[in-house]
Amino acid sequence: MFNDDLILAIDYGESFLGLAVSSGELSSPLMNLRVKDLSLEKIVGEIRQATSNLKIKKLVIGVPEGNMGDKIRSKGMKIAKMLELSVEFVDETLSSIETGVEKNNHDKAAAIILQRYLDDNRVF
Repeated sequence: MFNDDLILAIDYGESFLGLAVSSGELSSPLMNLRVKDLSLEKIVGEIRQATSNLKIKKLVIGVPEGNMGDKIRSKGMKIAKMLELSVEFVDETLSSIETGVEKNNHDKAAAIILQRYLDDNRVF
């Protein structure tokens, strides 16, 4: 399903973290991870386990506006450093709303964030 040199996207919620990966020019939801009350080290361990069979080359993280955005940027930089990946941040405005009314659709929100990134960075 997935090719080498993938991009991993993260939608960071308070209780869940959504993961999505690139497949060519398209994004695909991967999974939700429950992260409430976990240390950053344990969260990174969960991400490593979830992506152990994938060749990830870059991290894309959705960032909301305001103070929460600053916190997520800070955590994102730490996660990227621990995973030894470059990181880019993408505006996540409305990504959760676009996933529908179901709660904990963070993997789908991550796929939307990643698709925005892929569309904005397409090489023709």
